[in-house]
Amino acid sequence: MPLFLCRWPNGDLSVVAASDKTDAVARLREHGDAEHVKLWQTPECLITFRLDDLGDFELLGFGARTANFATEKCYPELGKTICNVDRDDIHGYTPAALDQIRAAVDHERTRQEIDESKQADAKMWRELHGDTDMPSPLLDGLIRSVGMQIVHSTSDRGKIE
Repeated sequence: MPLFLCRWPNGDLSVVAASDKTDAVARLREHGDAEHVKLWQTPECLITFRLDDLGDFELLGFGARTANFATEKCYPELGKTICNVDRDDIHGYTPAALDQIRAAVDHERTRQEIDESKQADAKMWRELHGDTDMPSPLLDGLIRSVGMQIVHSTSDRGKIE
């Protein structure tokens, strides 16, 4: 099953396994309103966790290719900044570089990439879901079914009545 990266408006990142982008949006609803966020199918994914003493998972890190893909797609300004800041051989990043990186992180956390064409659809979905309390997959199927009925009824007459 393909894996998708989801960059949330606040800059957070989710990884979800889904059959396609529509399925990914449905699965991400557990976390938040994903209808208007950007999704990318990741060509590969390596994420490593550590089991702590209380049985919780702690993120240890991403594989290099996964981190590079996520940065390129989800945090392009941060990626450019990290590539261009000054480093020294002894301490790594210079104090000025650390300030630039922190500013880029702040920028990425507030930069929103919203697909405005999907906002009305998301609002309608939330209203229907709230009114009916239907499980998400059932509601999605119903919306698709009604949409297909409309398409088929208009293809015979050439217009929506």
